[in-house]
This record gives sequence, structure tokens and C-alpha cells, in this order.
Amino acid sequence: MKHFLIRKTRRLRYSVRQLFSAKHKYELAVLDERRLWEGLGYDFDHIIKGAVLVPENGAVFVPVHKAANTSVKHSLATKTPEDAGERRPLDIHRNPADYGLRLLWQAGISPEELRTAKRRSFTVVRHPVDRFWSAYRHLCVEYTSYKFAHQLAAFLGLDGVDHITPQNLLDYVQNQPNSQRDAHVREQWSVNGAGLIDFDLVGKSENLEAFYEEGIALGLLPEPACQPNSRHNKTSHAAGRNESRPQAITRRLEQLYAKDFEIFGYEA
Repeated sequence: MKHFLIRKTRRLRYSVRQLFSAKHKYELAVLDERRLWEGLGYDFDHIIKGAVLVPENGAVFVPVHKAANTSVKHSLATKTPEDAGERRPLDIHRNPADYGLRLLWQAGISPEELRTAKRRSFTVVRHPVDRFWSAYRHLCVEYTSYKFAHQLAAFLGLDGVDHITPQNLLDYVQNQPNSQRDAHVREQWSVNGAGLIDFDLVGKSENLEAFYEEGIALGLLPEPACQPNSRHNKTSHAAGRNESRPQAITRRLEQLYAKDFEIFGYEA
């Protein structure tokens, strides 16, 4: 009995050492990748903490804020909002595990696997001007209780958050380096890793149906993804285009997001 306990204790100690060794190796690998990505202007934290694995095949979806992020994640989820306790659609970003999704870091996957194409990946982007206006409505009109509206007001010296204008948000974008902006208004290439990641598929939020069809055909998306639930907080492009958009703001946005226009093939 004594020898059995000794052997069991040794095996347990070995298993613990192996576990911590693997964790240490992962942390070192991620640290090396962080230096590379951030040195080139990418939002490394968003990629490692926002990207999710497709449960069925291990492919990686790298999201972009205000580019059908919520819709796509819900289409990948293996659990419904009812399973997760009838939560709001946006809660999938805060508690992805409750919807059957794992983030990159939770799965112990280094972004190096995306950069070197060891793992298949895809993303969805949006017309930069439409995305700016969507971010404005989200951050500065609908959800002013979020900390960003208060940070923006303080940054610009505004008296409160009740009357933040599109020009105010544009002033923030113009005066903050891309690497220091909120992810909702950062350039999309820096948020999803385009340039370092050679995506198997880059979808356009303006045509999600085509994105789902192509993703399924390529084996990146599971079959149910072709019929995303209408409750998934889909991007409303029509509403965005109906609002008043001063030409001066549009022209400035075309300059500020010129790299996104070029990389993702959008026309000004």
C-alpha cells in the first residue's frame, strides 16, 4: 500500500509539473507574438480575447466590432439564448462559454497558428463609413451609460454625455492614434489581423447571406449558420444610410480609414 501511494504521488506531481510547463510555454509563446503584433500596430488583446473557435471544426472567427460580430457569434453558438438563461444578445461577448464558444486563449491557442496558417480562419468586415456611424449610434446615443461615452466626454472636455455629436466622435478618431482608440472605431485591419493573417474567407456584413453560403461551402461554418436567428442583433444597414451624413465627415472618414478601404476592397 505504501509503495502504491508513493507511485501515485509521483504521478500526480509529474502531471502537475507537465500542466504548469505547458501553461508556461503557452504564456511565453503568446508574449513573443504580442511583441510582433503590437509592434506592427495590431490590437493583440482583441484578437486573443475576442476570436472564437468554431466548435465543429476548430476554425477561428476573428470578429470586428460593428461588423456583424454579434450575429456571426450567435450563428456559431451551440447553445441558444434560452440555454444561457434568456440573456440579451450582446451577452454572448461577455460570456461566450455559456453559448458553447471558446476564446483563443481559453483553448490555449496562440495567434501564431493564425499568422502561419496552421489553423483556418475567417472574418467579417464592413464599409468603414457605415461602421463609423453604427459605432456612433451604439456608443454615443444608445448606450451612453457605457464607460466609453464618459471617457469621450472627458477627452474632449464636453459637459456630459447627453449631446455627443458625430463630429465629437470624429474629433476623437482624428486626435487619437489608431492603437489607442476604442476597438469600435479602430481601423478594421488592426482589429482582425488582416495582413498578418491570410484569411480563408473575408465576409462583408453588407451581404451576410453570401458570407454564410461561402463559409459553409468552404467547410468553415456549420450548416445551421446559413439560417441565423432574427434575434441576433443584426446590423441595420438601411437605418444607417437613412441618417443625415455631412459630406465633410464622410470625406474625412475616407481619409482616416483609407487602409481599410484598400485592404477590404471598398469604394469611397
